[in-house]
Amino acid sequence: LYLNIQGAAGLGPVSLADPDSQLLYSGGGSITWTNHIILEPGTTPVLGATDGSSLEVAGVISGPGLLYRAFNFSEQGPLILSGDNTFTGGLFLYGGDLTLKHPHALGLGTFYIGDPVYTSGSIYILPGVDLSGANAITNEVLVQRDFTIGGTNAMEFAGPVIWITNAVQ
Repeated sequence: LYLNIQGAAGLGPVSLADPDSQLLYSGGGSITWTNHIILEPGTTPVLGATDGSSLEVAGVISGPGLLYRAFNFSEQGPLILSGDNTFTGGLFLYGGDLTLKHPHALGLGTFYIGDPVYTSGSIYILPGVDLSGANAITNEVLVQRDFTIGGTNAMEFAGPVIWITNAVQ
């Protein structure tokens, strides 16, 4: 599903039930979605923006599904997560840029970083966003490949961090 303008998804919640769904912004420039996004059981949707576009998801993402930020040559616009998210299926960062603006931006499940076969990704912390101390990321983190953290503020992983030693580096 490509959404090109603010309000294209309406004002109510957006429920993603198809296991292979994609929710992409392709209108150019930047947009902020404030809709509540529900990840239904068994879903593995990709959220992102096409090249030349930037997407901020400020509404809450909830539900038992998991979320992908995957590498695709035409869908590398920045993705910003700024909601107090409660989804429990986890988040896979398999490529592209992911900017975090809230301690619970990653939801409540495992945060998987990198595809051990192909690619990794970058995490950015915007100025003024504190993800350390009381605001530290408490998710379990599974690092499967090298990755980059950028920004001017600290980011602390307060939950368990698991390093996969046979990952391609």
